[in-house]
Amino acid sequence: MTCMILYDFNMIYHMSHVLRCTFAGHRLCPNKIYDNLYNETEKLINSGVCEFLVGTHGEFDKMAYKVCLSLREIYPHIKISLVLTNLNLNKDDEYFYKSMNIERFSYEIEQFHYKQRITKSNEFMVDDVDFVIAYVDEDINSSGAYKTLKYAKKKNKTIINLFNS
Repeated sequence: MTCMILYDFNMIYHMSHVLRCTFAGHRLCPNKIYDNLYNETEKLINSGVCEFLVGTHGEFDKMAYKVCLSLREIYPHIKISLVLTNLNLNKDDEYFYKSMNIERFSYEIEQFHYKQRITKSNEFMVDDVDFVIAYVDEDINSSGAYKTLKYAKKKNKTIINLFNS
C-alpha cells in the first residue's frame, strides 16, 4: 500500500514564515496615539505577528519601542529588534539601550551617504516585514516617514496608519 502526501506549499510557507512588523512615523508625534498604537500592535500579535523591528529616531520610534516592551510582558514570545543606523551612541539613543534581551543590529548602510542611511535602513526594514504600523501625515510628502510609507505601499505591505485615528 502506498501513501500519498499532498502538500499545500502556500500553507507550508505561512507555517514556516515568521510574521514581522515595523513602524514608521514622524519624529514628533502626540502622546495621545499611544493607546491606538498599543491596541493595533496587540491585534497583530494576536493575529500571529511575533517579531517587531523598531528604529531609533524620534518620538514615534520611542513610543513603538515602549509599546513592544510593554506587550512583551504579556506575550513573552515576541521578539523585539532595534535597528541602528549609527553605531555611535548619542544622548538621544540612550533610551533604547536601557532594556536587556533586545536584539540590536544594523543593515549594511555604511556605503550610503550619512543623510541617506535612515532612509535606506527604513527601506530594508520594510522589505523584511509583512506589516507597517505608521503615524504619517500624508500631506507632508517631504518627510522621511512619508517616503517610508510610500515605499511600503509600493512593496504591497499591509499598512496601519494611525495618523487619522
